[in-house]
Amino acid sequence: MMMNEDEAAALPRFLDDRAAIEKTIGAALEWNPYPDKKFKAIRLTRPTDLADRATWPDGIAWLTKTAVAFKQAFAPRVAALES
Repeated sequence: MMMNEDEAAALPRFLDDRAAIEKTIGAALEWNPYPDKKFKAIRLTRPTDLADRATWPDGIAWLTKTAVAFKQAFAPRVAALES
C-alpha cells in the first residue's frame, strides 16, 4: 500500500500541534516509535495483566477514556488534512 501525499504529511503536521494534542489526551505520546518503518505511528501504551480479571474494569475504563481523548485530539486535525 502506498501512502498518498496527505498521509505522508500528516505526522509532521501533527507534530506541530504536539503540545496541544498531548494536553487534550492528558498524556505524553510516543511519536513515530518505529522511525525506520515506512508507516508512521503515534501511540500510548499502558501495561496491564489481562490474566487478572480483577484489572479488567480499570483497563476498560482507561481504554475508553483514552479512545475518546484520541478522537477529540485527532478528528479535527484529520478533517483539516482532508480539506
